[in-house]
Amino acid sequence: NEWSEENQKYVTNRPWEEYKDQIKKLVLGEGITRIGSYSFCQLYNVECELVIPSTVKVIGDSAFWDSGFSGELVLPEGLEKLENCALINNGFTYVYIPSTLTEMEYRTFWNHWNLERFEVSENNPAFCDVDGVIFTKDKKELVYFPGGRTGEYSVPEGTEVIRENTFSTDSLTSLH
Repeated sequence: NEWSEENQKYVTNRPWEEYKDQIKKLVLGEGITRIGSYSFCQLYNVECELVIPSTVKVIGDSAFWDSGFSGELVLPEGLEKLENCALINNGFTYVYIPSTLTEMEYRTFWNHWNLERFEVSENNPAFCDVDGVIFTKDKKELVYFPGGRTGEYSVPEGTEVIRENTFSTDSLTSLH
């Protein structure tokens, strides 16, 4: 995959590239351990929820970037890492983070305008959720704020770091 300045889009070598606008449903089979970078990006016309197989350990950079997935996303136990922008710009309303997911890179959940809340497994050693917002387990770093939340938000006392691109919302009326 590479960026084309002339066309202002990514040029890929995916075998289904010329049919991507016709794809309505994506079914990923068990046995896949890694979903590569840009594998399923820009599937604008999918009309389904995204289901990640339980065998997947890593979701690559921008793998599902700018696609039409919506609804709830329950990431499977066994998933360990989300690379840069792995799930950026989709229509999820809820995301569940399993106990095994301990690495989330830059902009993983950025531009999720419908996302109302995150839920993190209580057994996750790296992250937790506080009122639907992702923090590091020690609650010192605010990691991701759901982009569909509206109204006011107060950053909890004890928070020392707000990570880059934590907030991707214009719906908050007050942030303090």
